[in-house]
Amino acid sequence: MRRRAGGVVLALLVGAGIAAGWVAARDVPNLAVDPAGAAAAPRLRGVFHVHSDSSHDGRTPAGEQLEAAGRLGLDFVIFTEHDVSPDHDSRGGPLVVAGTEWSTTYGHLIYVGHPEPPPLESESTARLRIGLVDSLRARGALTILAHPASPRRPWTGRLAGIGGLEIVSMSTDARAKADPIVALLPGLFALPLNPELALAQLYRRDATALGIWDRLEDPAVIGMCGTDAHGWIDPELDFRTWQIVLDPWSDAPDPLTAAALLDRLASGRFICVAALLTDGSPDFSFGGATPTGGPIPQGASVAADSIAALETRGPRLTGSGDLTTILFRDGVEVARTTAASLRRSDPEPGTYRVEVRVRVPGVLFGGRTVPVIYSNRIRVTE
Repeated sequence: MRRRAGGVVLALLVGAGIAAGWVAARDVPNLAVDPAGAAAAPRLRGVFHVHSDSSHDGRTPAGEQLEAAGRLGLDFVIFTEHDVSPDHDSRGGPLVVAGTEWSTTYGHLIYVGHPEPPPLESESTARLRIGLVDSLRARGALTILAHPASPRRPWTGRLAGIGGLEIVSMSTDARAKADPIVALLPGLFALPLNPELALAQLYRRDATALGIWDRLEDPAVIGMCGTDAHGWIDPELDFRTWQIVLDPWSDAPDPLTAAALLDRLASGRFICVAALLTDGSPDFSFGGATPTGGPIPQGASVAADSIAALETRGPRLTGSGDLTTILFRDGVEVARTTAASLRRSDPEPGTYRVEVRVRVPGVLFGGRTVPVIYSNRIRVTE
């Protein structure tokens, strides 16, 4: 009996070793970096929705998070502490932008660019009714709905006047993956062996959050991707889940300032990137062209007779695998391609955006096709 039990244990150990080796060797797709290097017009990168130990549920000091961001070559970190807005010392590293994630009876609202402490919870309902979002916006704050489709705390308040919303939230993705909780076990097994593969299991398309965004036709309502980092894992991994990559910015101030960055974000001139799948700024762009060839940036509204085409460039994969670029108008797919570019001439009126999707392998076998790049939007008017 002991010999038989020993044989079973040995077989299990051998099987576990083989599985571990297989998991460690599985690669996630890799999005090629912009070959131009963006020397003349840098593509700044950073992360949004970060909690340090200044938040009641944060575990990592802001200094450690900023050191990790510096090692990744990030240009900015947008902290969104729960119901407070402390000043974090950048220590000469990435630009620090202080924000607040305010817990209200309607859900969570992030605002950045305005240092006023959040009101007491007892005031929240009344102040929302009299136009808190409008008040914050008038004071120069950028207001973002945090994880508006979260199963734990979805947004149920007003949408009018918001500056944007999280179309991607890693906390929401993790909660969705954890239903049922056993679905997390393969990723937890893979985490020490192949952390990129493990965390890539959380990528998903949040159709509810995207649906809210698509109903708000104004391209000035931006789509943000949030790490919602709380320090439960290594901050370098946290900050490689989703990153904001700005469009080339030839006249960016040096040094970068929080006010300039927030203005640039509010303009919609950036993309959201699943940074576990790339080592920098991916070779991707989305924009329009006038009849004379002039550029039309993300975030713009333009009359139909003033736009000749909508265009995407890239991305590319450095290894094997397939990717698909999909163009949406008012939330409905109107074109897709597996080629390196997509062009839609004489686009009809509507609000356009792009998703790039890639098949991400499962921990042991199989895989799923998920969005790994989201553009912001361009509106074509009558």
